[in-house]
Amino acid sequence: MARPREFDERKALNDALDLFWENGYEATTVADLAKRMGINRPSLYAAFGDKRGLFELALNLYQQNFLNNLQKLLEKNGSGFRGIEAVFAHFVEASKNPTAKRGCFFINSITELAAHDEYMATRGRVFQEKVSGVFEDALRNGRKTGEIPMHDDVSSLSHFLTMALVGLNVVIKTAPDEAFVRNSVRVLLSTIQ
Repeated sequence: MARPREFDERKALNDALDLFWENGYEATTVADLAKRMGINRPSLYAAFGDKRGLFELALNLYQQNFLNNLQKLLEKNGSGFRGIEAVFAHFVEASKNPTAKRGCFFINSITELAAHDEYMATRGRVFQEKVSGVFEDALRNGRKTGEIPMHDDVSSLSHFLTMALVGLNVVIKTAPDEAFVRNSVRVLLSTIQ
């Protein structure tokens, strides 16, 4: 019979996610992970597999949290134009927080790895399509309420919004002037109304 785990796997995974987010995949060692997670190497390997397996679990967790939060923001604000406006307002507001300089963990990871890792490039494309799908649903809802013009191609608009959100997350890492971010988002939103 296997011994029960003597640590909280969810907390350990969140600790690993934070360390990968701080340092990136390549600069994070298994020793660093074990220390941050408060477990020894054998326990890390037994619970999460190797470094790559742990990294992918961290990415999965981050991706799911990101998509859930995106969906909640849209629904809370009436999915449609107002929901999309709330999503971008959330990121503008978040840009004021000093931790915003970390950027988006998923975007950071794709930027670091996708050029030489086809699996990660594919994961990036899949994640972008999921985000686009959430925006496309919001745009379709906006059409039903008259907030989004009927002549607009919602599929192309959803891709545009996804690309803008990715770009915004990259720009936020530079701690830009608030007016720069607000004005950019204002122009962005004017293209879909």
